[in-house]
Amino acid sequence: MSGGGSSGAAAGGAGGGANNAVPSVGCGMAPSQALGSWVEQPTLPVNGKNRQWWIWLPAGYNPTRAYPVVFTFHGCGGPDNFIPMQKATGDNAIVVRGTGITDSCWTYGANGDDVKFFDVMLADLEAKRCIDRSRVFTSGYSSGAWLVNTLNCQRGDKLRGSGSVSGGVAVDTSKCPGNANPTAGVKPKEFARIFLHDADDTTNKFVGNGNDKELARLLAANHCMPTGPVPEEPAPCARYQGCDEGMPVVMCQTTGKKHDRQDTLATAAFWKFFSSL
Repeated sequence: MSGGGSSGAAAGGAGGGANNAVPSVGCGMAPSQALGSWVEQPTLPVNGKNRQWWIWLPAGYNPTRAYPVVFTFHGCGGPDNFIPMQKATGDNAIVVRGTGITDSCWTYGANGDDVKFFDVMLADLEAKRCIDRSRVFTSGYSSGAWLVNTLNCQRGDKLRGSGSVSGGVAVDTSKCPGNANPTAGVKPKEFARIFLHDADDTTNKFVGNGNDKELARLLAANHCMPTGPVPEEPAPCARYQGCDEGMPVVMCQTTGKKHDRQDTLATAAFWKFFSSL
């Protein structure tokens, strides 16, 4: 990602590249909200509609420290149906959530209002909070996981990594910006990726709703071996081997959980993954 912001800001949270933070222009600005809790922000206009969103600043928020950012996109049912990433990130990340365009669900179009909503939330964060622009992460459950996959395709240049629980793919990933184009010499966009999907989920099937194809796409883009992932904690996660340095792909396939959000596993696995980058 391109640089910018306050060069004097301290590095972000724990992780392999934390000393290489890219501070935003909001570094140095005092927080304008309570710490250690969800605080609703002034609405953001997107295509004529005012959009609702919240920010969680760490209890020990330091406006000169460039923090990783974790977006958590809710499942259908409303804005409270989200993976509570703030329970795992502690003092080491800023967590953000919003409300889907329909209030209960998100839309997944490549250039739809919810992709644009992500853009304006990120721009507001960069302007008013001290974030590490090189460590922006997305996570989502169900409908939110579908949005994560759309953002992986359309906004991969903004993301360091993503995690999803039970999603699918609604966009034509062959047309993702940065996909392989041999005649133009363009390489696929790489970013780290972790999937959590239950084998018994009949609401969003892993094979049939496109998550299997998204896994295959990321394995190819990151030059990972497509077979033989090695088990790691937390179980039942497994890491694919041979991926390009700093671009891991992990699959956590559970059984018997069906379409559950799996908060305990998701928060632990996703934050372990994100904070290692």
